[in-house]
Amino acid sequence: MLLKPRRSDARRACCCEKPSLAPVNQQQILALYEWQAGTCFRHPCKGDVPTAVVQTVHQRVGDDEPVRACEECVIEPEQERWVAASESGLEYRPGHADEPLQ
Repeated sequence: MLLKPRRSDARRACCCEKPSLAPVNQQQILALYEWQAGTCFRHPCKGDVPTAVVQTVHQRVGDDEPVRACEECVIEPEQERWVAASESGLEYRPGHADEPLQ
């Protein structure tokens, strides 16, 4: 799913008011990830919550270590990517929170 943010959304927002993804879009984006119980890398105090792998740490020795994030921590970088795409005129591809825009 490719979304092209409307430039007018970015122009309306000042530095304090970034355009936000609609709740429907948030649910569609979250559906692109595979969720299972785990510990969020930014919110370990939450305990086991639904998490998705957003990155993998490749270790020199041993198995690769998945970095898991809760819904809030998945939406946040998706939001940042959406705003960056809006400001630069690039297409936004949801479901890739850990990847740079291309």
